[in-house]
Amino acid sequence: MKLLRALLIIIVIIVVIIGILTMVAPTKASLKKSTVINAPREVVFKEISTFSNLHKWYPWDRKDPNMKYSIEGTDGTVGAMWKWKGNDTVGQGEQTFTKIDPNNEVDIHLHFIKPWNSQADANLYLADTTDGTKVTWEFMGNSPRPMNIMLLFMNMDAMVGNDFEQGLLNLKELSEKDAAGATASSSAYQIEEMDMPAKVFVGKKATVAFQDMGKFFKDNLSKIGTDVQKAKLEVTGPPSGIFYTYDTVAMNTEMAAVYPVKEVKSPPAGWQVIEVPAGKAFVVDYFGDSKKAPEVYKELGMRADQKSMKMKLALEEYVNDPMTEKDTAKWETKIYYYVE
Repeated sequence: MKLLRALLIIIVIIVVIIGILTMVAPTKASLKKSTVINAPREVVFKEISTFSNLHKWYPWDRKDPNMKYSIEGTDGTVGAMWKWKGNDTVGQGEQTFTKIDPNNEVDIHLHFIKPWNSQADANLYLADTTDGTKVTWEFMGNSPRPMNIMLLFMNMDAMVGNDFEQGLLNLKELSEKDAAGATASSSAYQIEEMDMPAKVFVGKKATVAFQDMGKFFKDNLSKIGTDVQKAKLEVTGPPSGIFYTYDTVAMNTEMAAVYPVKEVKSPPAGWQVIEVPAGKAFVVDYFGDSKKAPEVYKELGMRADQKSMKMKLALEEYVNDPMTEKDTAKWETKIYYYVE
């Protein structure tokens, strides 16, 4: 009887200890690792925002070359799911995109099925640095009571920290290789990204057929310049053209022939005050006649697409006068491709 009583006391003590440990032990385990990648943010984002790319650098995929997987839903969108089944090292489970913020953040919910059933979340954050793009990979696992007692004796960094570091190293190598390839295959045009101040112009705005664009400039720019000079307005740059639309169906463009001025209370008779608000723009110095200008605009459009932006308007500054400079190779046009 004494032995039975002692065993009951021991069992009660163990139950009490387990209860206390269950209450004091954490129910979540977390790990956070970061690295800096010498590549634009949009290049890195491409590698983390689809399962087909993400699993090119995941460290666990490389531990089972024969792992079976499938993608359900539209890859690269919230709700898409990756299902995997592998060896004892990688186990079996599901991943689901829960948030995709372009060029900023990707959140993934994980459901581990084998070797044990559990839930977790992984988030990837991107931020600009002076050396490229900082990637922060955060993991948060859930451990319900009473299994959370195990967290008192577990060190997440010691268990999987090396895997996360290897994954970030894989991502770094892949992204920097992609960035180098993109640079090597880019056009000869050097594109800069600039924050532009607000600008004020005097000129004429109209919808013009493509074939009449040259005539529109010829008929108006010199007259605008003369009238601006007569009005004693301070000119702040070369004669310019502003393009708001480019309609390939109607074969026309909404455009303006203008001169930039410091300020104007009322425009000279026959002309308008036209303002371009402050904003972000891609800038190119283009040399030559207008024949190859469409190539420049194609490159600018591709750059905007890479950053999930769209064009607001295009501003062209005609730096030198074709009437005095006969060599077309020296004709300089500064193109400002405003985006939002």
